[in-house]
Amino acid sequence: SDEDNDEQDEKFVRLTALAEHLYHDMIPPEELEKWSEKWSDESWLYSIDKDFAQSDDSLIKIEEMMSRISEHRLTEEELSYESIFGNREKITPYEYVRMQTLRLAFFVKEKHLAGLESLYFSIEDEFEWDANLDEYIGMLLPEILAARIAMLRIHLLSQNDQ
Repeated sequence: SDEDNDEQDEKFVRLTALAEHLYHDMIPPEELEKWSEKWSDESWLYSIDKDFAQSDDSLIKIEEMMSRISEHRLTEEELSYESIFGNREKITPYEYVRMQTLRLAFFVKEKHLAGLESLYFSIEDEFEWDANLDEYIGMLLPEILAARIAMLRIHLLSQNDQ
């Protein structure tokens, strides 16, 4: 029913606000700012084009990088747009989502709260979240939100154990 949906929406808004408040209490502002500026500067390097036909091996490169995360063999520098796509000016929505999923996996594996939080805000700011959103990109924000809440929970539980 509409009433149940409204109640769920209200709970979601409260949970998101609480997560944002807790993250900002835990993360040094300069670290969050550093990552946020990186994503903002980078967003000027490319546009996302549904009609663009990819022509290089970027997706293969992303998969190779993804496989190195579990062994802690991927560096923060390798997460940059340029290291994945070179100087390409257009990427597909799917390539965008794979790039952000790579970053998400890295930040979760490294328990990097500032990276995860800045990634969440950069994705949220980059799109208008409406019915016309590409399906791949539409699935990305809930994935990041879930990781954000899970990381916060793990961090807080580890604080209780100390």
